[in-house]
Amino acid sequence: MKITRADYYSFSLVLLFSWGTFLPAAYGEGTPQDYKEALKWYVKAAEQGDAESQVNLGVMYGLGQGTLQDYVRAHMWFNLAAASGITKAVQQRDRTAKLMTPQQISEAERMAREWKKK
Repeated sequence: MKITRADYYSFSLVLLFSWGTFLPAAYGEGTPQDYKEALKWYVKAAEQGDAESQVNLGVMYGLGQGTLQDYVRAHMWFNLAAASGITKAVQQRDRTAKLMTPQQISEAERMAREWKKK
């Protein structure tokens, strides 16, 4: 089954609404919407091992919210969250992989391995 960018975006929105953790920072609930600011805080939390923040970063990189669209980094963050047992991260990583070349997937996996060594 071929996954289109529209499918990826639709699944990402379902993920965002079902998790809820992404909504306040990214959608401006009670504050102006600021994807770059959301990205900054999710990076801080993700680097401390917060799996939900890792998923949110995967979504943001996959959609290009607050940053340039980067499927390699999206896959890396989903992979790290998946290693923490987050089922939705596994699903999203696999959907992202369908939009990538084998070389990009290898690079994302390498980046995730190196990140885990830190």
